[in-house]
Amino acid sequence: MVKHYQYFNFQNAREAIDYYKDNFNASLVSIQMMDDAMFEDTSEFKDVPAEVKENFVMNAEIEILGHGFFISDTWNGKSINNEGAMMAFVFDLETEKEQMVSFYEQAVASGVDVQMPRDETEWTSMFASFRDKYGVNWMLSGE
Repeated sequence: MVKHYQYFNFQNAREAIDYYKDNFNASLVSIQMMDDAMFEDTSEFKDVPAEVKENFVMNAEIEILGHGFFISDTWNGKSINNEGAMMAFVFDLETEKEQMVSFYEQAVASGVDVQMPRDETEWTSMFASFRDKYGVNWMLSGE
């Protein structure tokens, strides 16, 4: 089965991972740092200071609502605003309504920028959208 992963880059990936764990109930599936043995023979990393290698996330996988997301640090601490990054979750309102409500309320409590409060729309009986502190847009829709 083909899987789909959204891939995010962050200026501080460890901080972002903690944010999603604390505010979106994310779980950390795996993490590979630049100082991992698999990268020790990579010529581009030979001159990188050990402290940078210890803290640089090459790739991490988190899971939110049962879906995987990949995360890594930006090269050289380059800033990134994730403008245009969008995530959409569609919930079965017969069986997942409480999960949708809980996810939305936890996100709102974390201080996200609510763009459309959870409410009925022309296309569904429950929809909400918000932008998190990293600029990622989230849409929650019920069907």
